[in-house]
Amino acid sequence: MLKIIAGLIGVVVGALMVWKPQKFLEMVGEQRWMIKIFGEGHATEGYKALGIIIVFVSALIMTGLVEGILLWFFSPMMPN
Repeated sequence: MLKIIAGLIGVVVGALMVWKPQKFLEMVGEQRWMIKIFGEGHATEGYKALGIIIVFVSALIMTGLVEGILLWFFSPMMPN
């Protein structure tokens, strides 16, 4: 049940970041790493990209697929 609630909160926050990136820019401000990646004055695109990533990861958490993906990704680094 906690996975579903956390996933829904993440989906809502991510959707808001995509829908209203200017509000997040006003609340948090421009981040140095966003300026470095997206360029000066393009922080809203950075918040939109971050929102899409948050929605995707939250959907994986809600459906329970994130554990399998993490195990697949880190399995070459784990000892037998």
